[in-house]
Amino acid sequence: MDPYRSEPFEYLGRFYSQIQRDKVKAKRCFQKAFDLDRTNEGAGEALCDLMVELGEEVCIVNVGKQRQSVISHIKSVYM
Repeated sequence: MDPYRSEPFEYLGRFYSQIQRDKVKAKRCFQKAFDLDRTNEGAGEALCDLMVELGEEVCIVNVGKQRQSVISHIKSVYM
């Protein structure tokens, strides 16, 4: 696994979230994916979803062109 690419960490996060049901490990993977690529909308949305499920405060981060999409997703989760 290339430690500098976002996608493998996103896929690993989905594995932990959906197959292993380990939300803490999934959150770490999604966070790493998002840290590596702030335009990775899938990782950003999955990270927000897990933060809501875990009862953590959701931070809105600047994700460049995808920022509005992630903000819209956050609003839909809370509404």
